[in-house]
Amino acid sequence: MTAVETEMAMDAGAYPGSPVMQAIVCAFACFDVENGKVDGYDVVDNKPKTAAYRAPGGPQAAFAVESLIDEICGELKMDPIEFRLLNAAKEGTRRLKDWLQGRSDLWNV
Repeated sequence: MTAVETEMAMDAGAYPGSPVMQAIVCAFACFDVENGKVDGYDVVDNKPKTAAYRAPGGPQAAFAVESLIDEICGELKMDPIEFRLLNAAKEGTRRLKDWLQGRSDLWNV
């Protein structure tokens, strides 16, 4: 995987503060991707305000990315596990937001 691009919009309710930042961070966090563009939008509407709950935004973004990767692997006729292992973030990997990947137990199994 050499590049990614995504656009996310999260419902914030009546006031700003949706979990869009968590979604952006989690979407490609486990992959070694050097190039990417991720746009996130905090959508304010006339619904009740959203509030904190366990892991807001992250699971939804990760599910979308993982589902798309499964579709891509199907088109490429490539084993999805092999694809993930090939593109997994390792210690020292720079994430899209230029964060340094810390130690991961994935490679110690």
